[in-house]
Amino acid sequence: MELSQIRKQFPVFKRGIYANTAATGPMFEDLYDWRQDKDLDLFLKASSYYNSSVKIVEETRMSLKRFFNCEDKDVALIPNFSWGINSLLSALNTKQHILCLEDDYPSLIWPLQGSEHRLTAMPITATIEEDIINTVKQKEITLLAVSITQWLSGLLLQPSFFAGLKAIYPELIIVVDATQYCGMFPLDFKASKIDVVIASGYKWMLGGYGNGFMLFSDAVKLQLNPTMVGFGSVSGDSSKKNKIPFYKHFEPGHLDALSFGSLGQGIQLMEELGVSAIYEQNSKLSAYAKETFTALGALDELVAERRTHSTIFRLKGGETLFNALAGHDIAVALREGYVRVSFHFYNTRTDVDAIAGVISKS
Repeated sequence: MELSQIRKQFPVFKRGIYANTAATGPMFEDLYDWRQDKDLDLFLKASSYYNSSVKIVEETRMSLKRFFNCEDKDVALIPNFSWGINSLLSALNTKQHILCLEDDYPSLIWPLQGSEHRLTAMPITATIEEDIINTVKQKEITLLAVSITQWLSGLLLQPSFFAGLKAIYPELIIVVDATQYCGMFPLDFKASKIDVVIASGYKWMLGGYGNGFMLFSDAVKLQLNPTMVGFGSVSGDSSKKNKIPFYKHFEPGHLDALSFGSLGQGIQLMEELGVSAIYEQNSKLSAYAKETFTALGALDELVAERRTHSTIFRLKGGETLFNALAGHDIAVALREGYVRVSFHFYNTRTDVDAIAGVISKS
């Protein structure tokens, strides 16, 4: 399958321009067909479908292992990011002094605020990397919890930043929300030195709703005491009750093969297209969109000051621009008074130009 022809796989583009992957990754035709087949299997076979469903789930675990360069024992399959962050906070052995960012994703911030841990929040600035490094030292931070990509502005923290941060503060626990990153750009989990990655799979991974994952470093496992347990933790074998693997504490119940299989199908599509080609396309889209929107004076000043960026952009214009784009069949999001546009590998420079054209006339 050629990247240049991939748009044919996404029927949503028959309705217009889709620039809203930061809200929901669109379903592709091969995934739709796959889900139809699996639903039919469940419909006709009922309990006989169980063994094949277990295989589907484990194949997805192995796909995540390959995609992010980690070990299968490091991968926990979860229903969504919110479930993951709450389960992580409850598993921490000791009270932490946590550093987070103001205006980060609510599903990250709210559990931190409601936890028993001490919390320090710092503003998001154009020099965020330097600010984090300094604040960790000044405030004696023990755990950093941030989104790799900011959900509103699209501000991007490179995985290499975390590796550098870990070199400076080797005892610092690094936890990241990667929902708005995974699938957009590469993440080598081992090389990143991140301790815990948590992500939902329904955006850039193109996996649909109801699936997510957690990746754990060996070091952080020693600082966690997960107590959740269920029959799913032993895969239905009660003789294993006292030999539960670490990651299975985060999988106490049954896992939906249709949902996690959909995540596996999303990974398969990206691997067939070539992940390096996808990342190259997204890098080009990011650079072109940043240049175009900056020239129009429409881009968030915070982003305009930075050298590298994601494919998520916060534009001035508010509801007026949002309605104008909708009138041209361009799907975007209205967030906190700004228009948020987001591009994935199936988007093109022509899509960026179309949005720029509407901005120019608004």
